[in-house]
Amino acid sequence: MADHPRTPPAPNRRREIRRLLGPALLVALMAVIALVYSHPWTARPALRVAVARFDNETGNKDYDRFADSLTRSVTAELSVAGAGRYGVIENTAILRVPQNRRDLAAIGSSLGVSYVVLGQLQRSPLGIRVLANLIRLPDQTYIRVASLERKVSDTKKMQAEIALSIVDQFAPRLNLLTSTPK
Repeated sequence: MADHPRTPPAPNRRREIRRLLGPALLVALMAVIALVYSHPWTARPALRVAVARFDNETGNKDYDRFADSLTRSVTAELSVAGAGRYGVIENTAILRVPQNRRDLAAIGSSLGVSYVVLGQLQRSPLGIRVLANLIRLPDQTYIRVASLERKVSDTKKMQAEIALSIVDQFAPRLNLLTSTPK
């Protein structure tokens, strides 16, 4: 008897669809990822602002935590006020350097920021004074200064109130810089 070559069994249709569908889905997923990350809505804002750690100049170590919390609150409120028109950076090592060792030119060049917010907590006859400075880089021009005095009370409430007041003074200026002429 002559051996006839065996014909392979017909491929299972479902198995064939799965074999072709896997790479097609992978290609589609890669295309969507490329589109999302290359589109302008994910681009970094042209204007960026750094918020340096507020310095506690009261001589009272108890205010260190308040200074840190105030820094975070100002950063958060500026981010909300900017609504994506400008980026806000905080909590990098270069921004936590003490005031006497802070190099604004290095901050500007290493973080790629156009502005920096510097702040201090000081004693005042009323209780506490907070100074916040909006400074343009690299020329280190003071654009706006906020000075607030408060009687020390509920520190969480006071921190939120001070942060909002600072941002109410700085955000309109930053928003003007990011607005496009029509």
